[in-house]
Amino acid sequence: SKETRGDVLEKNPGFALGDVGKELGRRWREMDAETKKSFDAKAADAKVAYEAAMKEYKAGKKATVVDDDDDSDGGSGSD
Repeated sequence: SKETRGDVLEKNPGFALGDVGKELGRRWREMDAETKKSFDAKAADAKVAYEAAMKEYKAGKKATVVDDDDDSDGGSGSD
């Protein structure tokens, strides 16, 4: 919908956010199955990229939490 959203806004500059969503939904319902396949393929690719990024993010976050618990000064923290 990112590609189509710009087209909707260009043709209908007065549309509010909800109006844009309704128009995108209308276009999706009217779209033939062959055209939808290309959008579904893009969505699947985006999902794979998102899941990889999220896995990397969570792994980094866990490493950060472990690092934060390790006090390098060896003290109790009440200096």
